Amino acid sequence: MTSHDEELSRNMDRITQLQDGIDNLVTIMYSTLSFLSRNANFKQLNPDIPITQAIPHPEGTIPPHESFNQNCEELVQDFLRKAKQIQYLISILPPHHNQQKPTKTTTATTTTTEEEEQEQEQEEDQDDSEEFERLQADLQLAQQEYDRALSEAESLHAEIKNALRLILDHRVKLLSSSTPTTTTASITCKKD
Repeated sequence: MTSHDEELSRNMDRITQLQDGIDNLVTIMYSTLSFLSRNANFKQLNPDIPITQAIPHPEGTIPPHESFNQNCEELVQDFLRKAKQIQYLISILPPHHNQQKPTKTTTATTTTTEEEEQEQEQEEDQDDSEEFERLQADLQLAQQEYDRALSEAESLHAEIKNALRLILDHRVKLLSSSTPTTTTASITCKKD
């Protein structure tokens, strides 16, 4: 097993511990809310809103107020202890940007110098600027295609408009020329 695999395994163990810790924290929160809703003495704050029914205790088992306060403090301590454990587990996780690739050397981790980090940043900036230039060229091509399509659509629109105008003018001429003959024919029919 390589050192990279061992480190990856340790990180996965930490993530599993973190997941278990979060599950336990949620369980503690649920138990705390359940305990409080069962054992708290509810007071009516608004006369329009009725008091929520508490779960009744068997006779003679109502815990004293001091015991309730002690239990609340214990629940808070459990909650804080688990939250601190989770915070510690998060703090020992490796940073997200530190994704090291396996190396042939036997060292567990390699540290990068400031110069290497600057070189990486410059390479990333160079890649970003090249990508931006490619996108800019694509945008210009798309704009040219759009302009051509728009001018073609405008010329087609003008042609269709002219064709429709010619058809309309022709129909108007036909209708205007056929109207006097029909009226003359209908007048002659009535005289007979």
